[in-house]
This record gives sequence, C-alpha cells and structure tokens, in this order.
Amino acid sequence: ANYPPGFSFVSSVPKAAAGTGAWDLGDIEPGGTRTVSINGTLSGEDGESRVVRFVAGNKKQGEIDQISAPLATSDVSLTLRKPFMSVEILLKGEHAATHAVFRGEKVNGTVRWINNLPNRVQNVSISLRLNGQAVDLFSVESQNGFYNSNTSSIVWDKSSNGEYADIGPGEFGSESFSFSILPQNKGVFKNAEITLTAGVSANRLTETNVPEAVQSSDTTKALVLTNVVLNAIAAHSGGALPLKAGFESRYLITWNIMNAGNAVANASVSGVLPPYVTYVGPAGGEPMSYAPAERTVTWTAGDITDGQSKTVSFIVSILPSVSQVGSEPDLITNQRLTGIDRFVRKEINATAPTIRTTVSSGAGTVLP
Repeated sequence: ANYPPGFSFVSSVPKAAAGTGAWDLGDIEPGGTRTVSINGTLSGEDGESRVVRFVAGNKKQGEIDQISAPLATSDVSLTLRKPFMSVEILLKGEHAATHAVFRGEKVNGTVRWINNLPNRVQNVSISLRLNGQAVDLFSVESQNGFYNSNTSSIVWDKSSNGEYADIGPGEFGSESFSFSILPQNKGVFKNAEITLTAGVSANRLTETNVPEAVQSSDTTKALVLTNVVLNAIAAHSGGALPLKAGFESRYLITWNIMNAGNAVANASVSGVLPPYVTYVGPAGGEPMSYAPAERTVTWTAGDITDGQSKTVSFIVSILPSVSQVGSEPDLITNQRLTGIDRFVRKEINATAPTIRTTVSSGAGTVLP
C-alpha cells in the first residue's frame, strides 16, 4: 500500500509483515481470496481528494516488503468531508495516531470539539473511553466530567456543564483529563497499549424542524515503552586497597542490562573514563571497544528480548596521586544505554550513576 500525504496508519488485519504497508499473503490457490483490512486516519482540508494505491504481486526473494513482479494494481480515491461536529484527542499537547508513554508516568490529555454546522445543536455529550491493562484506573481524573470506573470512561454533558444544552454554530471548546500508567512494580506488560476513543453527539433541527442526531469520533493510542535498567557494579580486583599514591589499583566493572517489557534493538552501553584511569581490557561477556581519544568504553549489546538480562565486565586501573589518597576518585562516568523499542519504534535511554573507588570487601557493589 502506498499512502497519500496526511494518512496516519493505526492498525491492520492481518498485521503488516514490514512497516505499515506490506503484507505477506503466502500462496493463493486458484479462485482463492485474501483480505487485508486497514485502519487509519486521513487529515486535510474539507473537499480535498487523496488516493491510496495498492499493488499485489510476487514477493522479491529475500525482501519481505518488495514486489518483484506486479500482478495487479488498484487505486482508491478518498474525499475528505468535514463532520458536523469534530472531536479530537490530544495527549501531552499533541494530536497524533500514537504516543509513547513510560511506566508510572502521569499523562495529561485534552478532548477538543467544534460545531462545524451553520446551525445550533442541542444536548451535546462528549465521552472518552480508556481501554488497556496498563492504565491505573484509580488515577483517572477530569475537572468537569464524570468518570465511571465500571466502563473506564469519562462523560461531559449538560449535567456537568450547562453550556452543552445549546451550542451555537462555529462554537468550540475543550475538556481536560489525566491518567497514569501503572508503575513497574504493578505487573509486567509486553507490547502494552492504551486505546483512547472520544466521541461527541448532539441533536440539530433540520430545515423541516425534524430533530437529527449528529456525531463524530476520534481514536489515539498510548504505547507503553519498555522498562530497561542499566546496573553498574564495581569490585576491587588487585593492587593497593585502600588507595596509595604511586601504587596501581585495579577494578572490575560490570554492566548489566535488565529488560522488562518490549523487545529492544541495537542496544549499546557507553561510559567515559577520567584522565587518570586506564582501560585494561574485557574480563568476560561480549566484545567491547575503547576509543582512547574520547576515553569512551562501549559495549554493543545488540538485541535484547523481553525479560532478558545481559552482562559484560571489563577491567580498569588507577594510579593515584597524592591529592587522591583518602578520597573516592571516579572510575567511570556518563554511563548510558541507548536502544530502539521495537514495539513503540522509539529510542529508549537508561543511565547508571558514576562508579567511584569505594567498594566493600572486594565484592561488587552498586555505587552512588
């Protein structure tokens, strides 16, 4: 599928094999059929026309999203029409098909509406439904609406705001709400998403004074980012302890990645050594690299599946000066993990605190 400008893909059945516009349908028998259903939103000006183009054919060898021999094409023309009443959901001030959220985060949202009719409308009712296991149902708040925990929905109508009894042509407004994502200690969720669906309904009188119902809706999703933790552990592995001026001390530094949630791609951990610390080399685990000019140690951890833990260790040495004796010099700073959340398709980051020379009995310790 080739989408026009203004189209935002939401979902499809079956799921796309690659990106949002390629499906692997397998072999099709004579007379057989296959169906792909696409759900998305199209934005633009009233009266604009857009075209979605579909191509079907033989899959290119080794490429899941490429067609080597097109067998059929079809164009679908769409014309945008302004609804009688418009409604849209904004999360964190942005109107989009999807939003990235963190475990434990409080998310602020707004439902905006406008009467596009040249006539007045009566009995306006606005609703917002939250659907997803990761929502903390006890955290849902709305300043003016009624929150029904049994249906996980908020309703704003003339009982909470008398102005909704009668709205003039072109009038607009908004309602605010908030909810929190369950923290990490409240369960493990893989590929968790929260679907928010807003609707607005009202009545208008037609030219023949016959009441007519008008309504509109909008949907967005909050995709929960994975929870990745970077642990930094140090242990004295040789030499003087406590530190002595002119005597080398060695430390074993261990990096541990723990991932709970979605799969992570292209994970990498780096840290910076102070000028007085020397990188000795790896001490087990996966390969590492050291850039002397930047004094940066890097571990390319690669892909990390849900629930997986990865560990690597390396050795550094310090030759203290007189000014450092009796203090706790830094061993490695700016420890940072980066990667891509495969489900949310967003970059993720995690940090670990600076490791210093204070350790207990030679055992590995997470240092402040």
